[in-house]
Amino acid sequence: MALCIDFREKGLINLLKCLKPSVASLAVGDITCSYEDNTEWVMERKTADDLATSIIDGRWVDQTARLMTSGYKCVFFVVEGDLSSTNLPHETLLSACLNAELRPGSHLIRSACIEETAMVIKQLGAKLAGGPPGIPSGLQPKSKRERDSETVW
Repeated sequence: MALCIDFREKGLINLLKCLKPSVASLAVGDITCSYEDNTEWVMERKTADDLATSIIDGRWVDQTARLMTSGYKCVFFVVEGDLSSTNLPHETLLSACLNAELRPGSHLIRSACIEETAMVIKQLGAKLAGGPPGIPSGLQPKSKRERDSETVW
């Protein structure tokens, strides 16, 4: 796994030293991750306040459009912090988050703080190393009838 973090993300660079990321000026996103099988993903990190400011000044639309046309098959948006503590209505920020989640190939992850975001990045890096995660080996899906018989008295 090769992780690259934009040079402006000093807090994440420090928190993710253990993964030995490269640091560069990224054309799109704040974090990219690539694997030996040529799969890769990109992530845009926003605090709740930065998301609000980005919506107001139009950067959110531009950044989202660039990410979605960047060629990455998997785009992650991470929004840190409390959406109700910004200068925009909570509903506006929630709507922007839902729009990001509903785009094909896009996922939105909410995070409490930068430390939690670093944990998310570590987990994504590990979980996506072999492609999208599926059912853990050895587990077999059960039919609804089988599941109900275990949980209904």
